[in-house]
Amino acid sequence: VLQKRSLFMVLFSVSCLFGAGGKIAGRITDKDTGEPLSGVNVIVEEVLLGAASDGNGEYVILNVQTGDYTLSASYIGYSKYVVKELRVNLGQTTSQDIQLAQEVIEGEEVVVVAERPLVRKDLTASQKITTSDEIKNMPVESFLGVLTTQAGVNQGAGGEIHIRGGRSNEVGYYIDGVSVSNPFFTNSLAVNVSNKALEEMKVVSGAFNAEYGNAMSGIVNLQIKEGGPDYHGSLSVNSGDYFSDATDIFLNIDDINYKANQIIDGSLNGPVPILSGMTFNVSGRYSDGKGYLYGRREHNPDDFADFRVSDYWVIELGGDNEYVPMNPSHKLNLLSKLTYRFTPKIKLSAQLLHDRRDWKSYTHAYKYNPDGTYNHYTQNYNYSLKLTQAFSRSYYEANVFNSTTDFKQYLYEDPTDERYVSTNWILGSPPSTTFVFGGTQMGHYSRESISQGGKLDFTSQITNKHEVKIGASARMDNLEEDNFTILYNGFEYPEPTVPPANESPSHNYYNKQALFASSYVQDKIEYPDMIVNVGVRYDFFDPDDDYIADLLNPEDERIPASKKSMVSPRLGVSFPITDEGILHFSYGHFYQL
Repeated sequence: VLQKRSLFMVLFSVSCLFGAGGKIAGRITDKDTGEPLSGVNVIVEEVLLGAASDGNGEYVILNVQTGDYTLSASYIGYSKYVVKELRVNLGQTTSQDIQLAQEVIEGEEVVVVAERPLVRKDLTASQKITTSDEIKNMPVESFLGVLTTQAGVNQGAGGEIHIRGGRSNEVGYYIDGVSVSNPFFTNSLAVNVSNKALEEMKVVSGAFNAEYGNAMSGIVNLQIKEGGPDYHGSLSVNSGDYFSDATDIFLNIDDINYKANQIIDGSLNGPVPILSGMTFNVSGRYSDGKGYLYGRREHNPDDFADFRVSDYWVIELGGDNEYVPMNPSHKLNLLSKLTYRFTPKIKLSAQLLHDRRDWKSYTHAYKYNPDGTYNHYTQNYNYSLKLTQAFSRSYYEANVFNSTTDFKQYLYEDPTDERYVSTNWILGSPPSTTFVFGGTQMGHYSRESISQGGKLDFTSQITNKHEVKIGASARMDNLEEDNFTILYNGFEYPEPTVPPANESPSHNYYNKQALFASSYVQDKIEYPDMIVNVGVRYDFFDPDDDYIADLLNPEDERIPASKKSMVSPRLGVSFPITDEGILHFSYGHFYQL
């Protein structure tokens, strides 16, 4: 178990509170007298959510889906007040005060365009929000490209994501509030999503609230678009190739083929024609690329070599000298989301994510024997169902989800395939500085994880100053791994042979189930000159496994692994100084399993 305690104090603020949607709040007064008006009807017109102002003229509208809205306020004897382009962000409070003027002409309306604040006053940790409009105008191909443009985020040489210098597996990934991290690699991203499907991307690079756990460096939360009353769609096609004049480093890099790397990306959303109240959002992205790293087929895998005599080497050159892509990649990402509103306050969403990728990783030693390297295959299916019901000043969210991730690595799917080459085809020991003159990589690796679980969250605006949220979640992971090296030497193993599982150092098999459970409570306290996020989280982990008692005698007794439980306090405070600056600090205990 890893643990981190952090204390941050900076002069610029952004949020750390996530949820299914945001909140609109403000105060309504008479424009001439400044007196508060009670009983004013405030409506979010696109989704028909609303509230009435209280005796102090204050109103709160909870659980508003991320996006831009039109807000209207109406009261007998006063002109209707309409605010356009009011932006609601995930887990944040959008403040909108309203001054109503007494009606002079019947049916008169006052229409204004909402102002975007320079800084969010209700935020208590470093965070960056990128909206769909901003993503559309960015010169990037995927949401990972958007992510790596954020402050504090960088991408390693292998494509892994780091936040504020932390390890790549210290980042938690969420889509619509549900974790999509790969349990085999703690917190690596299990799926990819087309940019066109995103309504908003939120990156928290500081401390985060009690609602989120099992992460230490930061949180990435993606909000998927929902369909609206109108149809919207887009399609883009790109094709090209890599080019460089460094031909002494990159083989074949000066041979331009404009069809070598192709990308097709499209989306469509809108209402379902047959069912009133149901909307859809579908998107897909397909890429097919040869990459930029080439090898040259001077050798075939079954070429013979003899290094037994130091001054007389025999090396067969059976290849055709053709250039061969050594880091090709084929990717497919699909998303489908259906949303049905039974009433303005009851909503059911179903979502399917599918991610598939086939690729090769460049192996420099095989530069002149490119057909002998592994193929990699991975695919993920992620299903989720979410029910949301709102009441006057509270709402709940119930989520259930299932995620399956499958990864395979081998040259040929059948481990007894006769195209595998016996290790005795290379005789003697060539110098370590040489390339591979023949042969095939003999490993066979498969890994599958199945995660099933659910979470329940309840949010209540118990007073105008206190928003309390409580929740609990549970997840069961089934992890299976099969890793072996094919034995084939022409003598003891005259044919490709799979060694027995866990009876040979060449074959490891693992199949276990692990249980994760958590609960939390948090309170968002909002005053004009101070905002506080305070909460506590409890995590429980049952590995359901055992470990070797004496590493010097691995065949001896094994000890059951103990269950783990952690309590994590969280605190964030923000002090608005001016409209352009905020002082904030946060403190918390963060654990990762």
